[in-house]
This record gives sequence, structure tokens and C-alpha cells, in this order.
Amino acid sequence: MTTSKLYRAAKAALAADGKLTASQAAGDAFENDADDLPVDSAGWLAWYDTHKPVYAAWQAAMGALDAAGYDKRRHPFVFRPFCEAVIREHVAASRAAGGGRRR
Repeated sequence: MTTSKLYRAAKAALAADGKLTASQAAGDAFENDADDLPVDSAGWLAWYDTHKPVYAAWQAAMGALDAAGYDKRRHPFVFRPFCEAVIREHVAASRAAGGGRRR
């Protein structure tokens, strides 16, 4: 059975990971020149200024997930399925206990 703390941490970690993935995709979209540096350096620097807080939020969410019971020695590819399983288990337990639908 999952705890509410682990459920909230898993939900926040998935949300932060989604934002980080979107931010990284935006950064990857910059065209590079021959020396592998962005052609639009001013645009890239502006993107990076918006990316830093997204990355910091992801780090904080992962720290909260670790503190809630996620074993950080697990392989990084296991993180998303682990969080999804925690959410499924919590929702199922909530429904079984008569809590109805959880959002």
C-alpha cells in the first residue's frame, strides 16, 4: 500500500519530469553551427534562463520522491513506471476504501 506522501511525491515528480522534457526539447530545437554552438546564441541564452528553474523544480521533485521512499539506486528508466504504479495503487486503494474517484 502506498502512502499519501509517496503518492503526492510521485505525482509531482511525473509533472516536473514532463515539464523538464518539454523544456529540453525546446533547447534541442536550436540549430547548431559547425562548432556545435547554437546559431541563435541570444535565443539559446534566453531559453536557458527559463530552463534553469524548470530543472531546479525537477531536482526538488526528485528529492521529495527520494525522501518519500523511492530507492534512488534504481535505474533511471524505472522512475516513470514506478511513479505510475504508485499512483495506480493509491487510486485503487482510495476507491476500495470508498473514497470515490481521485483527481
